[in-house]
Amino acid sequence: MLLSVLLISDLPAIKNIQPEIQQIIKQGNLLLQNANEFKKLASEKFQRVVFLGSGSMLGIARECHLKLQELTDGQIVCKHDSFLGFRHGPRAVTNENTLLVYLFSANDFVYQYELDLALAIANEPRDIKCLSIGRPENKELNSSLNIDLQLNPNHQLNIIPTSLVGQLLGLYKSLSLGLDPDNPSVSGAISRVVKGVTIYNHPIIKK
Repeated sequence: MLLSVLLISDLPAIKNIQPEIQQIIKQGNLLLQNANEFKKLASEKFQRVVFLGSGSMLGIARECHLKLQELTDGQIVCKHDSFLGFRHGPRAVTNENTLLVYLFSANDFVYQYELDLALAIANEPRDIKCLSIGRPENKELNSSLNIDLQLNPNHQLNIIPTSLVGQLLGLYKSLSLGLDPDNPSVSGAISRVVKGVTIYNHPIIKK
């Protein structure tokens, strides 16, 4: 759906971005090829997950946050933020039971600031686990899992394969908690189809 929206917004250029589409297919396949690593990571006993991203990746961080929290029926509490925003008050949420997911930018200038924060967290006395997505491995981060997607800084399609991160973590964490990923809400508070929404007539719309 996301790819369709991005393509429709610039139909005349569809043929010109075929190489970019092939690249995100490769990136998506790379993430899926690491499914067992996601499964292994999901089996660890973290209770909180924070997804960080900059620019368009911030939107994907939010989607990953919602997906993981939903698929675990709220047993895993999730947050999302920008790298710069997380430096202040929001960082207080982290503890030894937190997994940080870094959705690194393809922009080298932006990445400098992101990496500074990630290294600062890695150098804390607390052993906070992290998952690094998008950039080559940096051993100083001591990531539980690092996947280099070879991001292209010149196009916006990087966000599409990155959205798989929340889906894979959510799927395997849901299973590890003994939930049904197709229907994870034990209470029934969340369902596939949104219910109980009334569509009201807007004042400017004549009946």
